[in-house]
Amino acid sequence: MKDPSRRVEGMVTMAQILVAQKKLDDAGNLLASAQREIDARRAQAVPMLAFVRGDILARKGRIAEAQNAFLVETRMFPRNREAFVRLAALQTLQGRVGDAEQTFERMAKGSPDPSSYSLAADTFESLSQPSAAARWRARNAIKRAR
Repeated sequence: MKDPSRRVEGMVTMAQILVAQKKLDDAGNLLASAQREIDARRAQAVPMLAFVRGDILARKGRIAEAQNAFLVETRMFPRNREAFVRLAALQTLQGRVGDAEQTFERMAKGSPDPSSYSLAADTFESLSQPSAAARWRARNAIKRAR
């Protein structure tokens, strides 16, 4: 029998392709099927499933649900830095820069290399948050100096 986790990973990849084609409902349905398969087999979660769900929800304007999906992804897969970036971006766009900084603190804890600090700084810069960007650039410089 085919490895079920491989099948689910393939479904997640296909959902990403559908998102790129702007077929959000089809992608969401495929992710729901993937989740049902995980639940039925009591299998472990697979990377990117919650992330792609969050991406779909954000594109549909369902921000609170998108944030929750990104939060789930960051908790299950703390090395998925893009999930942290998306979560922090949504928080920042809602005026919750402090929450975004905490999100990046969690990212830096899970991936403590200097590129995480740089990624946080770049994200804040792109979101017109120069003070937050400067703080993360300074921390990056300290991290690199060690």
